[in-house]
Amino acid sequence: MQNGILILCAAALLIVLLNLERKKLIPVLFITKMMLSSLFVLCVLVNAFTSSYYYGMILVGLLCCLGGDLFLAVPHQKAFIAGLVAFLFGHIFYILAFAPFAQFTMGSFWGSMVIILASSGVFLWLKPYLGAMRLPVFFYVVAISIMMMMASAAFANSYLNFNARIMILVGALSFYLSDIFVARNRFIQNAFINRLVGLPLYYAGQFLIAFSVGVLK
Repeated sequence: MQNGILILCAAALLIVLLNLERKKLIPVLFITKMMLSSLFVLCVLVNAFTSSYYYGMILVGLLCCLGGDLFLAVPHQKAFIAGLVAFLFGHIFYILAFAPFAQFTMGSFWGSMVIILASSGVFLWLKPYLGAMRLPVFFYVVAISIMMMMASAAFANSYLNFNARIMILVGALSFYLSDIFVARNRFIQNAFINRLVGLPLYYAGQFLIAFSVGVLK
């Protein structure tokens, strides 16, 4: 029941946020985004959990991402770098959360190969536009790729609850894809379509990862 209410509130706030993004109403947009991002932290806090380690790592990761959202909502280069660092730490904590449950099979190996190829392609696509941000973005791409690999390997663990495996994999993938639209918006073309596609992917990913805490067994 409580999860259903959180999802409905998040969906309503996301619709409002996208409308504010389209109209570029920055002050109200900032408040709405913080309210929406706070909900994925609340998802962890109100759900029961069976693994205190996984709970702790995901909670800290989500708090880092909440901080990243706060910084990215500020239209300033230094704020963008701070947001990048906050999300980098978020990915590191997700890696730490997924790693103990990772099972390295032939399927997860090939999944990792696909991720490496995809991430290499994304970085090469962005590289001409990055300038001084080339090295920070490279390290960020490495971190999110490892996070995605750990999620893939956790999905391969047949001993885990199937719902948790799906939430981890789809959540990580949604987060991964949303970052491509953030990068496109920041470095290639600032356009509403990046937010229209990227924001729903981002929040779907964060909420799925948050909900996985309550079903991991």
